[in-house]
Amino acid sequence: MLEVRSEFPISNDETELTAYSKLTNALCLDIQAGRFDPDSRLKVRDLAERYGVSPSPVREALQVLNGLGLVEIDPNKGARVRNLSPAEVDQACQINQALESFAARMLAESASPHQIRVLREIDARHQQAYRDGDVEGLSSIGRDFHFAIYRFIRNPFVTRTAIVHTTLAFVNRREVGFSQARLDAICAEHTEILDAIEARDPDRAAKRAFEHARSCTDDLVDRVSKRPSQH
Repeated sequence: MLEVRSEFPISNDETELTAYSKLTNALCLDIQAGRFDPDSRLKVRDLAERYGVSPSPVREALQVLNGLGLVEIDPNKGARVRNLSPAEVDQACQINQALESFAARMLAESASPHQIRVLREIDARHQQAYRDGDVEGLSSIGRDFHFAIYRFIRNPFVTRTAIVHTTLAFVNRREVGFSQARLDAICAEHTEILDAIEARDPDRAAKRAFEHARSCTDDLVDRVSKRPSQH
C-alpha cells in the first residue's frame, strides 16, 4: 500500500485520494528524494511493479507530473525525470524565493510557542548535521525546516506550488551538490530566519528568507552551469 507523507501532498485530502493521486504523491516524493536521477527513464511497467499498482494509474500519474513540470513525456521515448537547464533552474528557484519570503512573513505574524519549539528542534538537528559533515542530512533537514514553515501557515495552495519547484531544485541539487561556502552559510541563515519569526518581525523574516533562497539559487545555478553536457 502506498504511503503518503502529509507534509508534501499534491492533494491535501488523503482520505479521498484516488489510486493515481496516491501514486502521484509517491512519485513526487521519490523524485525529490533522489531515487530517480535527472533524465532517468520512468517506464510504466517498472513503476507499476515498484509501487504495486496496475499500469493505468501509473500513466495517469505521469501525465499529472508532466503537467506540473516534474517529468517530460516524449511520444517516442516515454517519460523521464525533467533535467533543467541553468536558466530553468533559476526560473524555478525564483518562485521558491517568493514563496519562502511570503511564508516566513506570514508565520512571523502568527507563530505559536509550539511551532517555534518545533522549528528550534529542526534547526538544532540541522546544525548537528553540519557539525557531523552530513551533507545528505543537512539537505534533508533543511527541506524539513522550510516545509514545516509552509505547513504552519496552513495555505495548501502555497505548499503545493512549493512542492513542485522545490522538487525541481532538489533533483538538480542532488546531482551537483553544494559549494563549501554555501554549506558553511546555510545553518546561520536558517537560524536568522527563525530568530526573526520568533521576534514577530515579519519584514526581517521575509528579508532573511528571500536572501537565503537567493543565495541558494545562485550557488545551484552556478554549479548546474558547470556540469558536463549530456548532449
